[in-house]
Amino acid sequence: MPSRQELDFTFQQVGYRPTPEQMLIHLIDHRIKQVIGGWQAGKSFVAAGELLPKFPNGTLYWLIGADYERCRVEFGCLVDWFQKLGIIQPGGVSFPTRDQCSLTLAGNIKIETKSAKYPEKIAGETVDGIILCEAAQMPYDIFLRCLARLAGRRGWLVMSGTLETSLDWYADLSKDLCIKDNKFDGVTFSLPSW
Repeated sequence: MPSRQELDFTFQQVGYRPTPEQMLIHLIDHRIKQVIGGWQAGKSFVAAGELLPKFPNGTLYWLIGADYERCRVEFGCLVDWFQKLGIIQPGGVSFPTRDQCSLTLAGNIKIETKSAKYPEKIAGETVDGIILCEAAQMPYDIFLRCLARLAGRRGWLVMSGTLETSLDWYADLSKDLCIKDNKFDGVTFSLPSW
């Protein structure tokens, strides 16, 4: 877990300025983090910001959305930030207007988007970390698939979503994650809408 000073330095390098509420999320060390907030609460920046200091500790990361479009904000943040750090491999960005996106960083670290429309593709590989983009719009089965993909490396999961449009499991999970020492080693956060 990076220190506050290390996080401040990393975030400053890319121009990410988390609010005090957002920084708290980055400072708490849990394998599973659920970020709930209303529209324009900064959930996407927080989710992408979770990967930024952790990427050197793994080789494969996924961003999963209800469809590929739901991953574009977080993926775009990461492309921008890693360009500022100068660590994207030559030709290492695939950011089409539709379909899957991918990013390859120095050291052959890969970041890929996945669509919950194709749950069979959320399989086969063990990953170091997953961002569930607009997680509340996906079925519970996708959450379970993510846990399975992370188990081999004891990877981390960050979920962001809005309760207003959520499926029931997302709200129920927030109650489970509020319990100290829960079975998921998880925690839930609520960000205010501005």
